[in-house]
Amino acid sequence: MPVPEMILNRRSVRQFTDYQLNDEDYEFLLQAAMSAPSACCRDPWHFIILKTPAARSAAAAALPNGGFLGSCGGGIIVCGDPADAHAGELAYLLQDCSAAVENILLAASANGLGGCWLGVHPRMERCQQLQQSFALPDGMLPIAAIALGKPAKPATGRTRFDAAKVHTNKWSSPQERKFFMAAPISYWEEVKRKAVHLSSLWMVAITILLPRTDLLYPRLLLCGIFALCLAITLISEHDFANNGPYLGRLYGKLFGKMLRSEVYPGQWIVSGGAPVLAAALLVNILFPPQVAAAAMAVMLTGDAAAALIGRRFGKHKLCNGKSWEGTISFAVVSAAAVTGVLLLDNAAPAMYLAVVPAVIVAALVELFTTQIRIDDNFTIPLAAGTLLMLAYAS
Repeated sequence: MPVPEMILNRRSVRQFTDYQLNDEDYEFLLQAAMSAPSACCRDPWHFIILKTPAARSAAAAALPNGGFLGSCGGGIIVCGDPADAHAGELAYLLQDCSAAVENILLAASANGLGGCWLGVHPRMERCQQLQQSFALPDGMLPIAAIALGKPAKPATGRTRFDAAKVHTNKWSSPQERKFFMAAPISYWEEVKRKAVHLSSLWMVAITILLPRTDLLYPRLLLCGIFALCLAITLISEHDFANNGPYLGRLYGKLFGKMLRSEVYPGQWIVSGGAPVLAAALLVNILFPPQVAAAAMAVMLTGDAAAALIGRRFGKHKLCNGKSWEGTISFAVVSAAAVTGVLLLDNAAPAMYLAVVPAVIVAALVELFTTQIRIDDNFTIPLAAGTLLMLAYAS
């Protein structure tokens, strides 16, 4: 599992299967724990492995909210020796041990396990009971206990990201604040983002169904619809950046967690939706309906496939954070989509010959978006449409 996804998908687990952790599990978790940062590398931590149900039950007895520790498949008590901490300071000890606890939880998630952090310090009654039950030496402080095991049911990842808690360069008031949108977004938010992307296939459908006449008004009507949608999107995004009470609030509820860009009050933000609509408008101005619809289908389906498949299954890296799996998915899925559009529109045979070159060029544009420095939602339809137009005109 990719590291960003592993972090965003981590959840506290309190219900476990009957699986019992083995020595290899514990060694992996403690390797991770002792890879945590420590002030001046003092490593003041010690770890008590709770291998037996009796040991876990003894620990659970000291924790009012940790009864499930007695019935899970494993556990660890994280302790710290203040004498070993940097400058002998308790504050450094707590930071070091907390970093070790988080590493254990992340390593558990990466290894198909689940865990729950159970607080011990500074509740002295809990500390004293664990010190007595586990014969801790004088001065050794139990900091936290961790319940571990195989989750009884899959946990859905989530983030409690709150842009209002983020300040840039200095503490700022709500009026001055620059809202930061977390990146990378979770895989689930990426799925929702691409579902919105794919819902834009209505633009492909309406372009194909457009009456083919010598009159201009059908094309003008279509371009007017796209222009109106583009204007509403841009105004909503601007209102969102300014904490607007109506359009901005609605936009934030629907799309806020899907945004990857930073949002500055008073400045116009542009998400992926605006380039999609701008591209739809431009290709319908430049190209005939058949070419315009096919060009939009390349971007809408290929980009979604590249993002979802590449992020989940991409193991063979290319450049700019892309993968072979994502790029190949882009080409295959977009080629199938374009072929479908051409079949629906009774395209000439020459158009089918242009499908492969068009999707290859489009895939390269998607791959090198960083170097091109223009949003690929805008450039992909133009690139694919240009190749398809050559075949259409032949």
